[in-house]
Amino acid sequence: MIIVDQDGKILFFNEGALRVQHLARKPFQKGIPVTEVVSAERQDIVRMILKQVRAQKKIQTCQAEYKDAYGRSYFF
Repeated sequence: MIIVDQDGKILFFNEGALRVQHLARKPFQKGIPVTEVVSAERQDIVRMILKQVRAQKKIQTCQAEYKDAYGRSYFF
């Protein structure tokens, strides 16, 4: 789990997030934009979701597939 603030900056991440951190573009750190850790092709989608959450004040979800170095799929 990763929790972000209204600006999309990482506030918190748990052990579960750390277990899949190897799929991220860079390591999770508090205070950095979540768009810096998601894949480049997902950045626009994440920005859109954050914008919708701010406007509608409702939780938004989106499923994405990531592959590790061995070709195994992970769905988030």
